[in-house]
Amino acid sequence: MICAKADIQGSVEVGEDSIVSPTCIINASPGKSVVIGERTILEERVKIFDSNIGHGNLIETGAEIKDSSVRIRKMLEIAI
Repeated sequence: MICAKADIQGSVEVGEDSIVSPTCIINASPGKSVVIGERTILEERVKIFDSNIGHGNLIETGAEIKDSSVRIRKMLEIAI
Protein backbone atom coordinates (compact mmCIF):
# COMPACT_ATOMS: atom_id res chain seq x y z
CA MET A 1 0.00 0.00 0.00
CA ILE A 2 1.42 3.34 -1.03
CA CYS A 3 -0.15 6.35 0.68
CA ALA A 4 -1.27 9.08 -1.70
CA LYS A 5 0.67 11.66 0.34
CA ALA A 6 4.02 9.89 -0.17
CA ASP A 7 6.44 11.72 -2.51
CA ILE A 8 7.84 9.18 -4.99
CA GLN A 9 10.05 10.28 -7.87
CA GLY A 10 12.15 8.49 -10.47
CA SER A 11 12.56 4.75 -11.03
CA VAL A 12 11.02 3.24 -7.88
CA GLU A 13 9.79 -0.32 -7.38
CA VAL A 14 7.77 -1.25 -4.27
CA GLY A 15 7.30 -4.93 -3.44
CA GLU A 16 4.09 -6.75 -2.67
CA ASP A 17 2.54 -6.26 0.79
CA SER A 18 4.81 -3.28 1.57
CA ILE A 19 3.57 -0.10 3.22
CA VAL A 20 4.75 3.41 2.32
CA SER A 21 3.34 5.81 4.93
CA PRO A 22 2.36 9.47 4.50
CA THR A 23 5.17 12.01 4.24
CA CYS A 24 7.71 9.43 3.03
CA ILE A 25 10.10 10.65 0.35
CA ILE A 26 11.50 8.09 -2.07
CA ASN A 27 13.71 9.50 -4.81
CA ALA A 28 15.77 7.83 -7.51
CA SER A 29 18.26 10.10 -9.28
CA PRO A 30 18.47 9.95 -13.08
CA GLY A 31 20.11 6.66 -14.09
CA LYS A 32 19.60 5.12 -10.64
CA SER A 33 16.73 3.27 -8.98
CA VAL A 34 15.16 2.53 -5.62
CA VAL A 35 13.88 -0.97 -4.85
CA ILE A 36 11.76 -1.65 -1.77
CA GLY A 37 11.34 -5.37 -1.08
CA GLU A 38 8.21 -7.29 -0.16
CA ARG A 39 6.59 -6.93 3.29
CA THR A 40 8.63 -3.82 4.13
CA ILE A 41 7.17 -0.99 6.22
CA LEU A 42 8.29 2.61 5.80
CA GLU A 43 6.94 4.74 8.63
CA GLU A 44 6.22 8.48 8.47
CA ARG A 45 8.92 10.93 7.34
CA VAL A 46 11.27 8.21 6.06
CA LYS A 47 13.57 9.41 3.27
CA ILE A 48 15.17 6.97 0.83
CA PHE A 49 17.50 8.07 -1.96
CA ASP A 50 19.12 5.75 -4.56
CA SER A 51 18.99 2.67 -2.31
CA ASN A 52 17.85 -0.96 -2.23
CA ILE A 53 15.82 -2.17 0.73
CA GLY A 54 15.35 -5.93 1.09
CA HIS A 55 12.31 -7.94 2.18
CA GLY A 56 10.64 -7.77 5.59
CA ASN A 57 12.26 -4.59 6.91
CA LEU A 58 10.89 -1.96 9.27
CA ILE A 59 12.25 1.53 8.61
CA GLU A 60 11.13 3.68 11.53
CA THR A 61 9.87 7.26 11.61
CA GLY A 62 12.37 9.88 10.43
CA ALA A 63 15.06 7.48 9.20
CA GLU A 64 17.07 8.56 6.14
CA ILE A 65 18.85 6.14 3.81
CA LYS A 66 21.14 7.33 0.99
CA ASP A 67 23.09 5.26 -1.56
CA SER A 68 22.81 2.11 0.56
CA SER A 69 21.58 -1.46 0.65
CA VAL A 70 19.60 -2.89 3.54
CA ARG A 71 19.35 -6.67 3.63
CA ILE A 72 16.38 -8.67 4.87
CA ARG A 73 14.52 -8.43 8.20
CA LYS A 74 16.23 -5.38 9.72
CA MET A 75 14.85 -2.55 11.82
CA LEU A 76 16.34 0.89 11.28
CA GLU A 77 15.57 3.80 13.54
CA ILE A 78 16.77 7.35 13.90
CA ALA A 79 19.66 7.82 16.33
CA ILE A 80 19.44 10.72 18.75
